[in-house]
Amino acid sequence: MKVSCSRRVRAQLALAGGLKAELLRLIRRKIARSPNDAVAARWQTLFRQIELSAPGFKVKTQVRAAAQVDRRCSMLTGPFYTSAQYPAPLDARGAVLFPVIQLDLGPLAVAAQQPLGDCLLQLWYDEAEARALIRVIPLRDANADEPTVFTWVAPPEFDAYPMPGDWNREPWGDAVHQIVGLVATGMECQADFIDAHYDELAPEQPDWLSTLIQLFKEKAPYKPPSSFDSVKLFGTFYGIQYCAADVGMPCLMSMGWYASGGAELFYRLSKGQAPQFSFWSCCR
Repeated sequence: MKVSCSRRVRAQLALAGGLKAELLRLIRRKIARSPNDAVAARWQTLFRQIELSAPGFKVKTQVRAAAQVDRRCSMLTGPFYTSAQYPAPLDARGAVLFPVIQLDLGPLAVAAQQPLGDCLLQLWYDEAEARALIRVIPLRDANADEPTVFTWVAPPEFDAYPMPGDWNREPWGDAVHQIVGLVATGMECQADFIDAHYDELAPEQPDWLSTLIQLFKEKAPYKPPSSFDSVKLFGTFYGIQYCAADVGMPCLMSMGWYASGGAELFYRLSKGQAPQFSFWSCCR
């Protein structure tokens, strides 16, 4: 998978990354010197909000015929990799769940410099129960077993995708929207939420700290996915009913969801354990 990063973005990453590191250092001191637990907790929330700012990537897709695609690649909608060991998951009625996205985590781990493992991550959605299923398949298993035939049949009441209309990708068609590249968009933060967390503390803080926070927000703006892509990897996400600090985990993927909502995959890294993944979604 090709990853591109312009000179301008590299400069932004260096500047915003330096500002982020300095802010986290200063806020750690504020936490340690807080007069009580309540104040320390507010600083900790601000720390977490800034800490979860991260470099983001737009995805580049290419439409290919299903017969020409390795089903173990990163793709939107499908046909995903399935096998005798990892069959397509079914809902309570016995229908195959809607395939949303499949990610080969190896190249993504290299791009984001995060130890995500060497696996296929699949996100399926059960429309009848309004729930998501995350499945992680070790790549060694996928490479050892031949894929089985992928069949998805729309249920009788199925009249809309679980994504906005511009998603326009059908799991029963021959066209596969393969993710073939990533374009770095730079460091991203949730500026409005940083303001909200800092406002409780700002009256008692020196002007230079406020200036530093404002500079970080200006240099690391959130860049939403375009209507064509619909999907972004890493970075941050547009907060509607929750923000990065509420989730407490880095963002792996963000996308539009229904008419005016958002959905995200998050990941948690713990020493000595495999990465854990979580799906969140909301509408206005």
